Amino acid sequence: MANLTFRNVLSCVRNADSSYALMEESDRIVVPLFGDRDCFGLLYALFYYRRYRQKNYRLFPVFLDVGYSKEDPACWEKFAMDLGLSLTVVDAKFIYPTLLSRQKEGKKLSRSLYSKLLKSALKDVAHSLKANKIAFPSTHDEAVRTLFFNLFENGKFATITPKLHWEGANIDLIRPLILCERRQLETMAEELSFPHYESSLPLSEMESKIPAILLQDEKVRKSLKKALSNAEEFELYFETLEFFCENDPSYTLKPVYSAKDMRLTHFASRKEKEGEKDFLLLKHQRKVGEIAYRFCSRHRVEFFYLEGKDDDLCVGLKELMDRLSQERIPLTFRLLNVRKSLALRCGFSKKKEYGSTQERYLLKRG
Repeated sequence: MANLTFRNVLSCVRNADSSYALMEESDRIVVPLFGDRDCFGLLYALFYYRRYRQKNYRLFPVFLDVGYSKEDPACWEKFAMDLGLSLTVVDAKFIYPTLLSRQKEGKKLSRSLYSKLLKSALKDVAHSLKANKIAFPSTHDEAVRTLFFNLFENGKFATITPKLHWEGANIDLIRPLILCERRQLETMAEELSFPHYESSLPLSEMESKIPAILLQDEKVRKSLKKALSNAEEFELYFETLEFFCENDPSYTLKPVYSAKDMRLTHFASRKEKEGEKDFLLLKHQRKVGEIAYRFCSRHRVEFFYLEGKDDDLCVGLKELMDRLSQERIPLTFRLLNVRKSLALRCGFSKKKEYGSTQERYLLKRG
């Protein structure tokens, strides 16, 4: 029975790897050990998956000492040694005092802050080990919980992803167990006699608002798993977003979200900037321009790409600045690589920015 459950878990890892290209030859993968028994399952599965698929990646199990005296790495060390791996214990004692300093009265320690601090410490560990990937034990259950939490609390369809490139650190964050269900890992842990370990760090829990049927009904669980990777049949309102320019309703601005819209632009030929927002500028439903901007800071917006004629771009720029100013003030807008005639027409003037000797076209609102 143990072999059957373990094979099912390995099958989920294989499907995730083949669908999302998670593990490659010569990868150096940090496996952080913390929290609960799922970490045992992750390390165990990655160790034997490497043999099964004959992939030549290296595993680096890591225990972070966060400064909480009740956390003991002994069981993790023995588990790693039984697999022929060496456990790296890292001093991250700044984490627990930081959590305590931000703790609200009557509340548990912030799980989201803990996650951010953990990732920051893991980034340093990965660099010291010359690792290019960090593996997390997130399961399909966590993906579903995150999806519904974001839906009910934040009004957005978003969840954790199987792979995410951390641009600033040049590290890939991977989740090889993303297609596994938590109960599979729990069964495997019992059958293979993994050590009993539960973190005693008093962290807050994500408030559960998931309808009971999603946790109980097998058909619903399978449909949710399919839906999270079903790109062919994905349809939501945002793909048809398009709004009129108030100063001249013959123009509309269309956010670029779909591959179909992207094919109409020159955006695809450029390297994407972090946080950039791309728009098509249309006149009577025909494309006449392209505009891209990003927030450089909370109160500073940079328009860094404009394609089209001055007459058209001026309408689009003013509409975007009006909309952004309604959401947040004060705002300073900055134009890069733009014609002087367009900048002056839109009300910009050349000024030196604070902390810079270079003059740029700037416009302040609010």
